[in-house]
Amino acid sequence: MYVLLRCSVRARALRLVMGTVGLHALAALARHTDLIVTAWVLDGASAVLVFVLLIAFQSELRHALMQVDAGIRGHPSQSERDSVSAVSEAAFELAESGNGALLVLVRRDPVSELTSGGVPFGGQVSPELLETIFQKRSPLHDGAAILDGDRLDRAGVLLPLTQESDLPRSYGTRHHAAAGLAERCDAVVVAVSEERGEVTVMTGRTRSIMSSRADLEKRLTHLLARRREPWASRALHFFTSSLRLKAAALALTAVTWCALTLLAGSTVRTFNVPIEFTNVPAGAEVISQSVAAVQVQARGSAWLINSVDPSTLVAQLDLSGNAAGTHALRVTNDSVNLPSGVTTDRVLPAVVTIRLGPA
Repeated sequence: MYVLLRCSVRARALRLVMGTVGLHALAALARHTDLIVTAWVLDGASAVLVFVLLIAFQSELRHALMQVDAGIRGHPSQSERDSVSAVSEAAFELAESGNGALLVLVRRDPVSELTSGGVPFGGQVSPELLETIFQKRSPLHDGAAILDGDRLDRAGVLLPLTQESDLPRSYGTRHHAAAGLAERCDAVVVAVSEERGEVTVMTGRTRSIMSSRADLEKRLTHLLARRREPWASRALHFFTSSLRLKAAALALTAVTWCALTLLAGSTVRTFNVPIEFTNVPAGAEVISQSVAAVQVQARGSAWLINSVDPSTLVAQLDLSGNAAGTHALRVTNDSVNLPSGVTTDRVLPAVVTIRLGPA
């Protein structure tokens, strides 16, 4: 659930995805209430939405696959190299022409929780596009451009300002915003000063002034390389990053689990369950028993009932504290190891008679 939420934070197809999930949920509810035709219609509608997703959002799917491929290979993908080249060229062209710019290259941490506003783009990054956005006559030139791989995600985005007090006095609002985002996540922020014509790269609390386009391209390539971190560092980052998404994923998982396992099901199935004796007293054995198995009538949702493997079921009867002789043992609902979400309606016979004797 967390992975799905994280992948869909910036996706334009989020509404269609949620609509598809909602239709599947409604179809399950319809089947639960025996509205078979309604369930068929809802399943058909969800299949149409999936088809629309595959056709209309091919670029997003291709981008996601390229990001996964880059993570496996451990170095910048071709799309990232193209983006680095475009950013390097555009940054120095803008600096030489006296135009400021703020470029955010997303790495591992999502930045949507830290930013606000902006105009969605979704187009491929190019030097010409970036230079056009940050011309002074452009309505988007005062904000930041968010770059994710080879895609320009948004432009005209507002970034959080830094709380640091030791920044150079020559820094204006643009550089304070760049430092504010860099210190809050692992994104690489490139700030272009229109007054001084400087190109500055900020990561964390580190600020580096680039002397040339080649210098900037080398620096960005190094920063975007996915180096393999120690497992302890990766585990710490996993548990301390994106806490809002993790909380939302936990809540959705809890709701989904409760809906699927705790609600009373309408499907009833009878299982023939063998009897197993536990805690047999030392030096004793079961000489005879009235039945070798009991019939258990279980209730639950159809998919959960059908997922039960009868060979794994057993009715356990505790013999601790019983001396030699004849005993009548009651088979309770808790005696059968049914999975969570499946309840016991009835057990036949409810009482099993056994005879204990010396081994």
